[in-house]
Amino acid sequence: MAVLVLLNRWAVPSYLSAFKREERVPYFNSTAISRAEYDEPTQVLQLWFVDSGGPYSYYRVPKWIFDGLCQARSKGGYYNRYIRDKF
Repeated sequence: MAVLVLLNRWAVPSYLSAFKREERVPYFNSTAISRAEYDEPTQVLQLWFVDSGGPYSYYRVPKWIFDGLCQARSKGGYYNRYIRDKF
């Protein structure tokens, strides 16, 4: 009997859940950062910048930093204060 795991409101067999994990990939309406990806198990944050592209990878980033970036009014300001030169 297969166990089902719910991801993104879809039932996925448990043996596939490692391959179909939920990835959070927001696109921003920002003049500085266009996109972010965060992998929670490895704590890797990848950012794409409007001017220079990407991805640029940041390691050992706590989830609360990523969540803060997603909620920040100024993505560039948040990046400069909490991410740049820290990870």
